[in-house]
Amino acid sequence: MAGPQADIDIDGKWTGSCTGEQIVPSIFAKVDEMTQRRIQQSMQAKEWSDYEITVEGERVQISVNGIVTVDNRFSNVPKSGLIGFQLHGGVPTEVAFKNLIMERKD
Repeated sequence: MAGPQADIDIDGKWTGSCTGEQIVPSIFAKVDEMTQRRIQQSMQAKEWSDYEITVEGERVQISVNGIVTVDNRFSNVPKSGLIGFQLHGGVPTEVAFKNLIMERKD
């Protein structure tokens, strides 16, 4: 798949970041180290984590367990496309989703 992605990983170094696959110019917003530590602590304290992504026009907002990680404008956010879930290869990892809500507001 190509397009913007909201990242999540096991150690929280990329969780809450926004990157783009095969998008030129690239979409990129990496979470700073202080926010990474807050996310890691919040993920350890909860069995399930809350991950919220809001896109309104060019504005992308991401929060993890109520911690805002991205609030940026990207001029090249696609207006349509696919929504997918990706698990990177490498370290054996299990991911589960529950209470998944998708809304489109026109």
